[in-house]
Amino acid sequence: MNDIDDSPLIINNLRKLYKKQGIVGDYAAVKSLNLKIEPKETFGLLGPNGAGKTTLISMLTGMITPNYGNAWIGGFDINGNIAKAQLEMGVCPQFDLVWPQLTVE
Repeated sequence: MNDIDDSPLIINNLRKLYKKQGIVGDYAAVKSLNLKIEPKETFGLLGPNGAGKTTLISMLTGMITPNYGNAWIGGFDINGNIAKAQLEMGVCPQFDLVWPQLTVE
């Protein structure tokens, strides 16, 4: 563990905004999320379509950057130390993913 404490996941005021046609101002896909998962705690992320689940996971894994806030995974923050944070997690995406580099050999 590094920066904060021994919590495996801490999310502080995480927010992702997009420009959306027909909407005045920014559209918030994730609105100022705060969350702390304690050690040995099981957590499930559930919600209806459009709730921001995929956007949140994309921010936590470094696929997209948040507009505001930060998160710590295994003590490493996603804004300043995403490479080390990525070593602390595993993600199974919701879509079929095939890497041509991975072969039977």
